[in-house]
Amino acid sequence: MMKKIGILCVLLVVFSCNESILEEQSFDTLTEDSFFNNYEEANASLIGVYDLLSEVNYYKRAFLMITGYAGDEGYHNADLFSRYEDGTLLPTDGYVTGLWNSIFYMHGKANFTIFALSNTPNLSSDEKKIFLGRLRFIRALNLFNAVRLWGDIPLVKEYLVTEENSYPSRTPKSEVYAYIEEDLEYAIENLNILEPQYGFPTKGAAYGLLGKVYMAQDKWPEAKVAVDEVIKLGVYDLLPNYLDVFDVNNENNIEEIFSIQFSQDATIAGEQSKGSLLAYFYLPAFNTLGYAGDPDHPKGQMRVEHATYDRYTTGDYTVDKRNELFITNYVNSNTGATVTRYPENTSAASQGPAYSKYRDPNNSNDRNYDNNLIILRYADILLMKAEIENELNGPTDVAYDAFDEVRGRSNSTLITRNLNKDTFRDAISNERGIELFGEFQRYFDVLRMKKNGESYYKYYRELLVSEGKFTHAAQNRWALGYYPKYELMPIPSDEMALNPNINIADQNPGY
Repeated sequence: MMKKIGILCVLLVVFSCNESILEEQSFDTLTEDSFFNNYEEANASLIGVYDLLSEVNYYKRAFLMITGYAGDEGYHNADLFSRYEDGTLLPTDGYVTGLWNSIFYMHGKANFTIFALSNTPNLSSDEKKIFLGRLRFIRALNLFNAVRLWGDIPLVKEYLVTEENSYPSRTPKSEVYAYIEEDLEYAIENLNILEPQYGFPTKGAAYGLLGKVYMAQDKWPEAKVAVDEVIKLGVYDLLPNYLDVFDVNNENNIEEIFSIQFSQDATIAGEQSKGSLLAYFYLPAFNTLGYAGDPDHPKGQMRVEHATYDRYTTGDYTVDKRNELFITNYVNSNTGATVTRYPENTSAASQGPAYSKYRDPNNSNDRNYDNNLIILRYADILLMKAEIENELNGPTDVAYDAFDEVRGRSNSTLITRNLNKDTFRDAISNERGIELFGEFQRYFDVLRMKKNGESYYKYYRELLVSEGKFTHAAQNRWALGYYPKYELMPIPSDEMALNPNINIADQNPGY
């Protein structure tokens, strides 16, 4: 399907390089001329906010690296990447700083755009409501990422033409979550059930995101209501074939609820383009796979953790079509030779399994691919329903049915229905791990879910070491087990230097 949102970035808020990224400029001379003259200007500004999602320091690279390496999905043997799991991450890290800056810049821009839309006389009430619904949805998603990554965050609740909130201190996360919930409740009230412009959220997307927000706070009854509302809309379904969900020629399908609309950039190549980095991130050298592409592509920066690969290719998952996306050997289309990776070849740290969920076979423009990044899809909703039901009532048939609807699409072995609440939670954690592999939800899932009162993040990090799957000497430095500090990211040093209300005493533990 054709992607209908163009890429247009209208910069309404400008931050000086020597100011805190949180400081919003004081527009003391705002007049009616500062607001939008017509629908087209308002829409262009709205797209400018959404366009920030695809920036290098957000969902194009920084967010992927941090959440991809910090969980139990991927590894790399270079210092630039292994620092997110080997205990060496510092508050000076460039990607953490870049992501922080991107998130709070986007928040400031959303706040100003909401302010301008609310005060412009040139839009109808209905036009304002749909614009504000879209803006408040994206503001909620953006802040949800922030509060999950850093915990208490400095929260500027609205654009004000004053200097009072230039340097906010950290706001308790409970207050941040309440603010996110208010935004999503507004979005639910005002967004369309069906959205003709791909890339804008729907009522179902707002309900689904609200369900995730409630689950992150263990608000299970509220989460149940939100998730059931998504299902009751009746506009989403599973595609019969799992692989079709990610086919670059089948995007914006009935399973996708909200996605970032990456599109190949016709004018700029490489990392600064508006295209996706997903295929580049995961796949071996494209030309050896018979794809068009840069012959110098570095064979996939995100390699699959050995123990994770084993978990999803054995036992119940032996007959699972989803594990076919792991690449362990392939024929080099240039030489005809078979390239063998894990488990047969463990002589080099670079030979972990690769992953092929994201392909754009006809695109030869390096780091500029057409693959959407799905933020929310219907299979996720069904697994959320199974988890919520289990937390409320244990493994009932309602929970099993939702679980098996997802598993049954790809796996001929349905779950054995004799589990208790704890063992079914284990099964849900694993099922989410394989179903959503490579969709950058795993880190947040394992932090949120609890096993014996502690995070699954701790459990899986320790399991990776205890299973002894790190077979190359270079892996020792990132196979050192569980580091509690990685349950939150560090507040960047640059922010603490610029904001007098955030100092070293306010830093997250361990940094």
